[in-house]
Amino acid sequence: MRIKVVFLTFYYEAWDALAGIYELMKADSRFDVKVVAVSRKLTGGAGFDDAAGVSVFFDRLGIPRLVNADLADLSPDYIFVNYPWQRNYQKQYRPDELAKIGRIVYVPYFSLPLVQEPADGVNPDSGFQPIAAHLYTQRMHQVASLVFTQDDFTRDAFALTQRGNTHVHFVGSTKLDELVADYKVANEAVAGVGKTLLWAPHHSYSPHWLNFGNFAQVKEEMLEWAGAHADWKIILRPHPFLFGTLIDRNVLPASDLESWLSWWNALPNTSIDVTSSSAQVFAKSSHILTDGISYLAEWPLATGKPAIF
Repeated sequence: MRIKVVFLTFYYEAWDALAGIYELMKADSRFDVKVVAVSRKLTGGAGFDDAAGVSVFFDRLGIPRLVNADLADLSPDYIFVNYPWQRNYQKQYRPDELAKIGRIVYVPYFSLPLVQEPADGVNPDSGFQPIAAHLYTQRMHQVASLVFTQDDFTRDAFALTQRGNTHVHFVGSTKLDELVADYKVANEAVAGVGKTLLWAPHHSYSPHWLNFGNFAQVKEEMLEWAGAHADWKIILRPHPFLFGTLIDRNVLPASDLESWLSWWNALPNTSIDVTSSSAQVFAKSSHILTDGISYLAEWPLATGKPAIF
């Protein structure tokens, strides 16, 4: 019998973390592979969306998928996920429910842990680089049958948990491998981009976390700069959580954000891209301006050009 595998896609913007594994399994006759797109609730959202965004995304990639499928009916042997925070999933797709149906395989959605975060009580003298607890102690980590990690110090952190780390495998970054390969293909399909700035602001607005998101501080200057430089195209690539976080954390009033977006969309040389893959939007751009996190490493590795931080 073929091994039944489901790729459960919540964070489709980071599909490249799973894409290479999906392609290998799809081409292997031992596996029966399906992609399941699910509705999601982002920070500041009133409820779960209709999964329209993920459908558009997979349409552009030519990947067939089911939407909000009943996993119990599919009865997969393995369920691949790339996003660990269970609060953003509908209840039927949260870790404990998935573990009742099949074996969970967790592949991180990010490319590398690029920021030294507070170690959450981990002893810095324990022989490995201290890392934040959310990287290895969430419920998804606890019930996963397999965990793929890009670095050995995350693997070693799992060893400190009650379960240990025999199920954790240091494989390198599947996301970076796929991104670099996809960029080469996407870049060949683009016949010159001219002066095009990719502006990629993050959502980290909180003093108790990374707190380097600066969209609120620079948005008017960016609007003014775009208006004064008609010879440049500017693609805004907001983190999926950015706009909701700005409102939910009271960083900006909703009316101010709506007004700013209206001005941005009215300019002839500005746009917002939330449906292209990272490789596709990189290929459309000549420069990148970002306040973090993943694109600081992903852009230069894919394009061979420096990022503006």
